[in-house]
Amino acid sequence: MSDFVIFDMEWNMGYQPRTFQYQGVEQTLRGEIIQIGAVQVDNLGNICKTFERLVMPCVHRTIMPKVIELTGITDRSLKGQQGFVQVWQDFCRWAGEEEEIAFWGNCDKAVLLSNLLYHKIDGGESLQMYDLQAMFDCAFLKSGQQTSLSAAIEQLGLPPYGSYHSALSDAVNAANIMRSLGGESFVY
Repeated sequence: MSDFVIFDMEWNMGYQPRTFQYQGVEQTLRGEIIQIGAVQVDNLGNICKTFERLVMPCVHRTIMPKVIELTGITDRSLKGQQGFVQVWQDFCRWAGEEEEIAFWGNCDKAVLLSNLLYHKIDGGESLQMYDLQAMFDCAFLKSGQQTSLSAAIEQLGLPPYGSYHSALSDAVNAANIMRSLGGESFVY
């Protein structure tokens, strides 16, 4: 592995799920991405570069109170931001040819894939995705329990970076966990 992308996002949900057709199959938009944060790390887990963007929602346009409480992202802060398609294109240019993405948590993969399908963006199926949270839980807890990012940071004695539920901060914190556990050798 040369470089590896650790990806995080924040998303909004409406009062009603949005269903849509993709290649004749009904799909559900699991959450609409409103922020993307990512870090590219080397094989030791050292951060090489970062990416952070807010995303203007087009389905669930009003940010839910719980999302505002967790993330600090408001309708006002999203006003004038680009939509998902443009931000995803910018992210892909930033990431280059890298098709390996790691997340902290099992929900992120489903939310990303449903957003890609909703916006008719090809390529999601070719991404190799890793769940760092599941790997951490298997290595340390020897169970299927899900450890929060903040709890893992605390368990490892790492200083937290930024605010939790900020996409870039969460990506940096996940990268720091990966680095402290051996970089790519933790993933592979």
